[in-house]
Amino acid sequence: MPRPATGVFGLGAALGSALWFVALGFGAAALAKRLAHPAVWRAIDVLVVITMWGTAAWLAYGLLK
Repeated sequence: MPRPATGVFGLGAALGSALWFVALGFGAAALAKRLAHPAVWRAIDVLVVITMWGTAAWLAYGLLK
């Protein structure tokens, strides 16, 4: 039985994580001026609310089905 490639998986996970956080940092720096406006944060909040309510509705539908 072949041994799982856990080392390769771990290396890939670490590399993916590092790339994600580097991209997140550069993205935040690039969007800093736009994110300084309250209207942008209101729009982000609305998207989060819609996502959360949609997820809650989907889960409730699954329970009641």
